[in-house]
Amino acid sequence: CDCDKDYGMVELRVGYTGDETVTIQWFDKGGDDQICKDSEDVSQGEEAICNVNDYLDSNNDPVYEKLETNTFAQLVDANGDEICTTEIHTSCSRDIVGTEGEGDCTAGLIIVTGWKDGNPNDDNDCDDGYDLCDCQVEIDEGLTENNPDAVSPVALAGAVSDNGGYSAYVVANSNSDGELVTSDGNQIRATLFSVICALTVIKLF
Repeated sequence: CDCDKDYGMVELRVGYTGDETVTIQWFDKGGDDQICKDSEDVSQGEEAICNVNDYLDSNNDPVYEKLETNTFAQLVDANGDEICTTEIHTSCSRDIVGTEGEGDCTAGLIIVTGWKDGNPNDDNDCDDGYDLCDCQVEIDEGLTENNPDAVSPVALAGAVSDNGGYSAYVVANSNSDGELVTSDGNQIRATLFSVICALTVIKLF
C-alpha cells in the first residue's frame, strides 16, 4: 500500500488484545491535543479507529485535516486511569500495517491493523484483512463448541515481537481453510481476530 503524501493519513486502525475493556484516547504528535474521537469500550479482539473526519469543531468541521507524523494512543481503564501509551508512526512515509508503536504498552497489546489516506480519488485503504472469527461453531441446532480453527495466541505473540516474521505468520494463518485472500492493494488478508479470539476460547476451558 502506498500512502499519498500530498493528502496524508486520515485514519488509523488498531487491534487490541488486552484482557480488560478500555477507552483509547488519540493525541497529536505532541501528545497534548486530541486528534480523534475517543474509542470507548474497546474489548479484547476489537478494532479501534481514529479518523480525523469524525472529530469535529463547533462549526461541524474536522479539527485536523490529517494525522500528524506521529499519533499517540493512550489506553485508559474504567476508572479513567492511564494504563499505557504508545506512539504510532503516521507520517504516510511507509506502510505500518502489522507494526506496533513505541511506548510503555506491553508488546502485542496494540497492533496496527489498517490505515487510510485522504486522497478522495484513490480510495487508498490499506488493511491487514483480518476478519472476525467465529469463536463458537454450531454443531447442532442450539449447540455450539469452541472453534477448533482458532489460532494459538502464542504464535501471534512470537510473530508480533519479530516484525520480520509477521508476513510469514499472515501467510500461514490466512484463514481456516488455508486459503489466501488479497485486498485491492495486494496485501495478504488473514485472520488476526481469529488469533485474538483464541484468547477467549482458551479461557473457556
